Amino acid sequence: MTDILGALRRQLAARPGGPDLEAGNPYNKDFSYLDFHADRLIYIFAESERYFRAGARFLDVGSLFGYVAYAAQIIGYEVYGVDLAKYVESLAPRFKVWNIDNRAADLEKENLPFPDNHFDLVMASEVLEYFRFHPARFLREAARVLKPGGRLFITTPNLIRLNNVGKMLLGRSINWDISEEYWDGVHVREFTAAEIKQAAEKCGLTAERIEYRNFSYPNLSLMVRLINMVSGWIWPRRKGNLIIVLKK
Repeated sequence: MTDILGALRRQLAARPGGPDLEAGNPYNKDFSYLDFHADRLIYIFAESERYFRAGARFLDVGSLFGYVAYAAQIIGYEVYGVDLAKYVESLAPRFKVWNIDNRAADLEKENLPFPDNHFDLVMASEVLEYFRFHPARFLREAARVLKPGGRLFITTPNLIRLNNVGKMLLGRSINWDISEEYWDGVHVREFTAAEIKQAAEKCGLTAERIEYRNFSYPNLSLMVRLINMVSGWIWPRRKGNLIIVLKK
């Protein structure tokens, strides 16, 4: 998987079209964003390869900079992406160079712009928490565009992670600061594994696998890393992120 990450870095160094987005946020520029999320991305790349078979179609929901889509293309998938129009338009030159069909859709108001029974794997990594609408709307659409036997692969923050439990014990909110307005980078709603499983089952998807994982981010202190490691052994369901694979 490090080979895929290296190939992606080389592509970014070649500046394949499109500006850095949200330049005021250092974690939303190409290399800094890639470095910040490297552990999660390497994991996703490996999982994408695990589910690959010849001729498979892949949809990256929340495609943004195209990292996951590009990696899926290297693996061998026929790749598509979908995101908000402002991101799709800003990065259109990049996706054109990469020959990836990246489409615009506001999933709060619009359906996924793809036909029924079209994809073998739909990836929604760190996406659900940004929705300002009930996730069932997306889950129904994912079920619609998946082929029978196809999978929806989700990673999302774990609502009951140790960090959140600690905040509540100290009387602090785990939600976005109510004094500030929402913007695209806000976690509007986080979920438990049971909530996603329940919502998915109502939409025709079955939970094939549920995993709890702490992704390693560079802004975590050594103390936090140690706490995560030790607590993960004791309370595995209090790890930071959920990995959920749903099957149609």
